[in-house]
Amino acid sequence: MKILIIYTHPRAQSFNHAIKEACVQQAEDDGHIVKVRDLYRMNFNPILSSQEFTDTQSEIIQKDVQEEQKHINWAEAL
Repeated sequence: MKILIIYTHPRAQSFNHAIKEACVQQAEDDGHIVKVRDLYRMNFNPILSSQEFTDTQSEIIQKDVQEEQKHINWAEAL
């Protein structure tokens, strides 16, 4: 199975990071293909601007969002 983990945390020493690493390791040990999208490391801006909102009404999607949509479409599990 293709699994996508969407993750964000500023500290690699955090408990959240340890949970993510354990999930990745277990899924890979079980034979799954795992991708991790670390939004914090990517500097992904999760705030929808008023212009982006207007654009989405016209079906104009920002390139960074399109890229993440490709990863979501690839996945069989999130």
